[in-house]
Amino acid sequence: MDVLAILSITAVCVFGAITSYTDIRYHKARNITIIVFLLIGAIIQTVTIIRSPELLVPSLINIILAIVTGILFYIYKVWAAGDTKIFTVMVMLLPYYLYHINRDIAFPAFLILGFTFSAALIYVFIESMVLFARELGSGKTKISSIIPKITIDGVFSWVTAFLIIDTFDSLLMKYGNGFLANNTYLLTLCNIFIAIAVLPFLKSRIIMAVVSALIVILRVILFLSDQIAFTIITLSTIFIIVAVLLVRNFADRYNYRTIPTNKVSEGMVLAFSTVAMFSVSSVKGLPKITDETTRFRLTSDEVESIKRWENSKYGSHSIIIVRNIPFAPFIFIGTIIVLVLFLR
Repeated sequence: MDVLAILSITAVCVFGAITSYTDIRYHKARNITIIVFLLIGAIIQTVTIIRSPELLVPSLINIILAIVTGILFYIYKVWAAGDTKIFTVMVMLLPYYLYHINRDIAFPAFLILGFTFSAALIYVFIESMVLFARELGSGKTKISSIIPKITIDGVFSWVTAFLIIDTFDSLLMKYGNGFLANNTYLLTLCNIFIAIAVLPFLKSRIIMAVVSALIVILRVILFLSDQIAFTIITLSTIFIIVAVLLVRNFADRYNYRTIPTNKVSEGMVLAFSTVAMFSVSSVKGLPKITDETTRFRLTSDEVESIKRWENSKYGSHSIIIVRNIPFAPFIFIGTIIVLVLFLR
């Protein structure tokens, strides 16, 4: 292992540890940390390209796709702006040659995303199971309550997700290199990530109909031009889609948490019902709107206002916040897994 690789891995571990701590403790990544390690990443990438000029194009493509993906995730509220920065810096800290995979793969950092979201999904499921067990033990719920209701929209979303994943796999088999296609666990990982990424957008019948129609048209064109037919429905793909949907639906039961008002802290996200209570209060500086995403994390000034509101005329000793899942630790875990699997 060369000096650059050691520097890269050390930087990843230090950056991951720092951002994981601040995300869990303060619900954010400090800009100074982002800037410092971004500069370190720029140095690592520059040295890599100087040593191996042939890595210039694949390195740039990988970094650009990472930035674009992070921005899209932020725009569509998959994660916060800080998570986008953390993911981008992580990719910058990894010289392209450390991935040790076929260079025909344009976006190897995609693997980090796959492991990141898989780890997050497992965590959400385990945490939700613990919360459900507590409710079950106290008699607040019944086992039958976790059985999801099958609806037309739900089935439609499953079919649309299947079409998307099947098309991705078919294109990969036809035009991609054999690395992902011949590694079942990585292909499954990619399919899990795609399911997690696309299912939140498949809520409107119009969106699902348009997406399904476009994919069918694409598949017809591919069949006529390159003989790429629809594959036989695979149980593994169906299992992935259903499993992701079940975990998401189950976890949605615990999207909110009631806390003492005096325990509110910077970085938390308030529920609609809590913000609505502030509308009749004369206390200055209270949050006025929220969409329950990380875009409306509480500032230190808003926290102080809420604590003053607690003892006011319309105040309350408890508030409802949106369950916050810090993503920095999962990005760190995803990066470490990639290093462990592909480092030589």
